[in-house]
Amino acid sequence: CEVARLAEEARLSPAHFARCFKATCGMTPHQFVARMKMEHARELLLHTGAPVAEVAQATGFASRAHFAQSFRRHWGQAPARFRREAG
Repeated sequence: CEVARLAEEARLSPAHFARCFKATCGMTPHQFVARMKMEHARELLLHTGAPVAEVAQATGFASRAHFAQSFRRHWGQAPARFRREAG
């Protein structure tokens, strides 16, 4: 688990690390990572011609379907539609 590794680096328990992170950043470590993935995906869709499946893989999603679902939840539209309407 990424949080456990980060907590170990900070020499804190995972629960304490997560509380401190949220108090500092206003979101949980998981929410922060998810947000960064969506920002990266947005940039890839806007500035590369990579297929959506490759963008999904590049941003750490196990499947195109999970990526599309997460992208839609975050940005309000499917990745392909986002790219089409932005371009």
